[in-house]
Amino acid sequence: MDAERRSGAALALRGAGVLARREFLRFLRTPVRLVAAVGTGLLLWLVVGGGLAGSVVSPGTGSEEERFGYAAYLVPGAMTLVAMFAAIFSSIAVIEDRREGFLQAVLVSPTPRWAIAAGIVTGGAAVAWLQAALLLPLAWIAGIPVGAGAAIAALIVLWLPAVAIQSLGTAFAWRCRDAASFHAVMNLLLMPLWLLSDAFFPVDGAAAWLRWVIQLNPLSWCAEAVRSALRDGAPAPWPLLGAAGFALLAFAAAVVAARRAGR
Repeated sequence: MDAERRSGAALALRGAGVLARREFLRFLRTPVRLVAAVGTGLLLWLVVGGGLAGSVVSPGTGSEEERFGYAAYLVPGAMTLVAMFAAIFSSIAVIEDRREGFLQAVLVSPTPRWAIAAGIVTGGAAVAWLQAALLLPLAWIAGIPVGAGAAIAALIVLWLPAVAIQSLGTAFAWRCRDAASFHAVMNLLLMPLWLLSDAFFPVDGAAAWLRWVIQLNPLSWCAEAVRSALRDGAPAPWPLLGAAGFALLAFAAAVVAARRAGR
């Protein structure tokens, strides 16, 4: 019995590893994804953080964004945006694999459905994390005194939004019949989720009802966890717990979607 369990676990891990490696190799063969995702976040940071900061943040507030500058405040938001776009690109591959028949072959294999979901999510999240991590030098450019420990802590925490967004994208991709419907769902869900978080706009000065929306937004927890890690050298406990819970729930949704696929 123990031997069978070890054999089943080894099969699941091997299957998940193959799927994750396949997604990463596919990314390396399409460098335009890197340019598109990182370029979007960098352009946002340059235009909004550099050119429109005075329109977003009122001087003299004494807030964190006034202390370090709005460009510094926007760095975690830009990293979250890059992770989001990278996850969308990776999730589209699920639809393509289903149309080409690869996904059907994987689903009828002995690999458990949870391992299939884990492999797809891990590979896509690794791609999203790598692209978002490339924007970390913006923290030094913006003037945040980031030490080596703070940089490592921020990169570790960055894995949570990468997993969460990739899991959400994968869960919806399982249910969408084509890329057009998937894009519609992502634009309706993820873009408002990002815009209505403190990744982009500071919560100070927002209307009371909007402040509640921002504070309850899971992407706010993710951005604040990364921001506090960059600022203090360690993520704040409550945003970190919220980001971890968001990632776990999103991954659970991806597993449920994988188990229902083909029914």
